[in-house]
Amino acid sequence: MKKWGIIASLVAVSVVSASIGATAATGIQEVKAYLNMTLNLKLAGDSWAPLDGSGNRVYPITYNGTTYLPVRAVGEAMGVNIGFDTATNTVLIGGGAASGTTAGASSVSKGVGYSRTNPAPLGTVLSFNGERVLTINFDGKMSVSEVIRGEEAWEIIREANMYNDEPPAGHEYLLAKINIDVTKTVKDGAVAVISPVWFTLVSTAGKDYEDGSAFGLEPKIRAALYEGASHTGWASFIVKTDDPSPAITFNRDDDGSGGIWFKTN
Repeated sequence: MKKWGIIASLVAVSVVSASIGATAATGIQEVKAYLNMTLNLKLAGDSWAPLDGSGNRVYPITYNGTTYLPVRAVGEAMGVNIGFDTATNTVLIGGGAASGTTAGASSVSKGVGYSRTNPAPLGTVLSFNGERVLTINFDGKMSVSEVIRGEEAWEIIREANMYNDEPPAGHEYLLAKINIDVTKTVKDGAVAVISPVWFTLVSTAGKDYEDGSAFGLEPKIRAALYEGASHTGWASFIVKTDDPSPAITFNRDDDGSGGIWFKTN
């Protein structure tokens, strides 16, 4: 099933954190439903727990033989912005949040991929908002589609440029294939410059690794893109050989919070 088909089928009982005033609104019918705390969910093969905008666990609701999931959590997990237009009482699925709407996944989410403790599985598409960080002047979508580490990564790096250094003792290279779509530049007509220095590898224990950029990798992650353009390239890092699950982060705030986060295995 295509992504939009999945999103459309998972209608939320509680869509956004904004108050809709359901008890006073017309067209609302009271039903008897059940929170289904026994249902296990998987996203791209990995266990997944939907969270609300404050990072609290939310559970599926079972009603009349159908299971309902919160549209915001599902949308964020699949890289689709979710908003709510208070003027028209309309849930917005996909695209940017319109004027007068509550924010979507890129700005306030603490769901899958939007915190260090809950990085997204490989292949997950995440949205981000460049206005949060001064050095990044565009909104976009990103995914990490492939990770190579160890001897295989070193062979690729050595073949790319014979002058690349071997990793230090107890360390190895990690290569990540990153896909970026520029959906909107902060300034109309401006170019979005993609730089490898914006990507950070964070250890399983929570420590930033130092720069591990290698020369000659093609396609490299560095690019200049106008609105609507996309690019795929390799980023390189150096990681401890015994570090099982480091995470790649992009678009963090200066204090290290926020941003989007990806698993490496």
